[in-house]
Order: sequence, then structure tokens, then C-alpha cells
Amino acid sequence: MTCRVRHCPEQAVTAIDLDPNKIGGHFSYPMQPPVCQRHFDELSDPATQWACDDFSGNGPEVLIGETLSELNEWYITGNARISIGGTYRRQSADLPDLKHIELATRQVGTDKDGKVEFHATRENLAKLAHLLQGHAGN
Repeated sequence: MTCRVRHCPEQAVTAIDLDPNKIGGHFSYPMQPPVCQRHFDELSDPATQWACDDFSGNGPEVLIGETLSELNEWYITGNARISIGGTYRRQSADLPDLKHIELATRQVGTDKDGKVEFHATRENLAKLAHLLQGHAGN
């Protein structure tokens, strides 16, 4: 069997339990992928950044280090900016009144800074704020 670390062609020599405390409960999806010795050693180091999931439906697969960027996930690193359009912007009445939101971000698995920008109506911003408030303490 091949090592279940993405892009690793080596033969697996052992399985590693990536959820020893059963965070998802005893009936959670088993996170015990077979890995080669090099990746067993790497995953045994608490400083190693990794993610394990059944990304393809073929059993658990591990992303380590820079391959985490393949998740295409970003986290917020700074304050959000909200603007209501420019001084020189005019639009027809039938277009929605959109607010511009900009978030400073960093891509998971890299040092790559970026930004995510989107537009939303006042009503959608209120719904988003309510949703986020419900998860702020978790």
C-alpha cells in the first residue's frame, strides 16, 4: 500500500493515529492513514502542520506543509474594511445597494498574504453578522 500523504510515492510501513483523543467522538471517522517512515516521523512532530480528510472518497489522505495550500483555504489575519462605494459612483435605482467588504488573509500552508473582497447588501451583511456571532464563542 502506498503512503497516504498526497504526492508521496513511497510504500507505507505503518499507520498513524491522527485523532488519538477522538475529538469527534468514538464514532467519528477514523483518521489512521498508512504512511511511510519519513512521514510517520514528520507527523509525530507536534510542530508539523497537517490536515487529514477523505478528500476524494478513497479513505483518509494527509496534506503536510506546503501541500496544505492545495486546500485553497485562507484565514483572516487583520481587520476588515467596509466601504459603501466611491464619492464618484452613481448607479441606477434597480441595482442593489452593495457594501464592499475587504478582508486581509493568509493562505493556509504558505506565507502568502492576500485579500478577499466581496460585495453584499445591508440585509445579507446583517445575516452574516448574526451567523458569525453564533459561532464566535466556539
